[in-house]
Amino acid sequence: MASPSPKHTKFIELVANGINQDKAYTDAIAKGKISGNAARSKGSILAKKYAKEIQEHRQLVRDAINNATSTAITELAEKNILSTAERMEMLSKIAKGEIKIKKPFVIAGKIMEYPSEPDHNDRTKAIAELNKMDGSYAATKTDLTTNGKEIRSWSVKSK
Repeated sequence: MASPSPKHTKFIELVANGINQDKAYTDAIAKGKISGNAARSKGSILAKKYAKEIQEHRQLVRDAINNATSTAITELAEKNILSTAERMEMLSKIAKGEIKIKKPFVIAGKIMEYPSEPDHNDRTKAIAELNKMDGSYAATKTDLTTNGKEIRSWSVKSK
């Protein structure tokens, strides 16, 4: 089948986007110069003729919406996830005691969270996490050969 004319293409797009057939026919083909019954009849004929194209266009619209939604969700997630550098900066500030952290306290029988200075335990945990992130705890393998025997040893790398 030949490609639809520009007017028919507009009709297909309108119907695929949810406009009823007579309104789509009036807007795309007749430009308002047709009675309601004639527009309904001719719109129905065109909708049947281009049923496949209308479905394909609807699928394109659905795919575009899904893609846009997926992209928006991904972009939002990327904005809300801390980068490695941001996490390391935050842990460094905790280790130095530069930022307060929320800790639970019991006040009048209720558990509440209030910002407080990081204690020794908090700072030690932050330093340990930083060491893991930069590989300070990574083991290293050393192969030695002594008197024809191969000896393999493991040790923790220190920076």
